[in-house]
Amino acid sequence: MLLNLVGESPFRGLEAHSASVHSAVQQLRPLFQHAIGGAQSLLKDSADRIFALETEADRIQTSLHELLASKMLIPIRKEDFLAILEHQDAMADQAESIAAALTVRDLGVPPSMEGALTAYLEIVLKNCDLAAGVISKVDLLIEASFCGRDAQSVSRLITELTERDDHSKNARMNLTRQTLGAQGVTSPLDAILWHQIISGLTEMSRSAVRTGQALRRTLKIDSIS
Repeated sequence: MLLNLVGESPFRGLEAHSASVHSAVQQLRPLFQHAIGGAQSLLKDSADRIFALETEADRIQTSLHELLASKMLIPIRKEDFLAILEHQDAMADQAESIAAALTVRDLGVPPSMEGALTAYLEIVLKNCDLAAGVISKVDLLIEASFCGRDAQSVSRLITELTERDDHSKNARMNLTRQTLGAQGVTSPLDAILWHQIISGLTEMSRSAVRTGQALRRTLKIDSIS
């Protein structure tokens, strides 16, 4: 199945994996919208789509591991390729964990949390968008032998992604404060689940950064004049 998908290039498989991961991550937007609106049946539908997309990403990941276990030659170290793949897959894993936390019980979203939650979610989703955009440049990097202007352009995108993640701390702290302030209207178990959800979003953003940084290790920036 994977050979039909990627032909002779595992990089096509990496891009297909990125597409599945990105689709799973983007389902978090309607998932949280349904949580805020109290639409439990729609929330479960979004969660089920995330679970299915995460499973699809895992299948591609496993197939790529098997493919790279062969004597296939690729233009970068296999260890670097697998690092990109693992960090990328972690985004889908976190999306799955968040969806599970939101569906394990009817959490509800206290009104005092809604603005901070939506703001932080959009920051994280944008960071994941940037990571997917970086991976979409892999074909150009292969053509350019991972050096030259294309490598420099991708490196700048990765720097932007890293800086955005660093600047997200204020939004994360604001959401954490709002969550703690809502403890009077949420149960201790709900507070624990919200802590897990916020941590999942934070780890998802960091995985996006790690995906970019793992790709940057393949770039030959020193050769750029």
